[in-house]
Amino acid sequence: MAEAKQNNFLPGSHIPIFPPELIEKIKPDFVLILPWNISAEIQSQFDAVYDWGGSFVMAVPSLTIYSR
Repeated sequence: MAEAKQNNFLPGSHIPIFPPELIEKIKPDFVLILPWNISAEIQSQFDAVYDWGGSFVMAVPSLTIYSR
């Protein structure tokens, strides 16, 4: 994940961009994935999200929630 983007917000929506370590610490219910073309790679890198019952959300091409 690009360090320059971490600890900032998405423009207009104010959705926070957390570093990977913080995601694992706060254990969010949903992790939004914007780069659809590398979503499988991101899901495999953050496989622990499923361990705490979290899900991944993608909005391209349509809203999809990935959970176990």
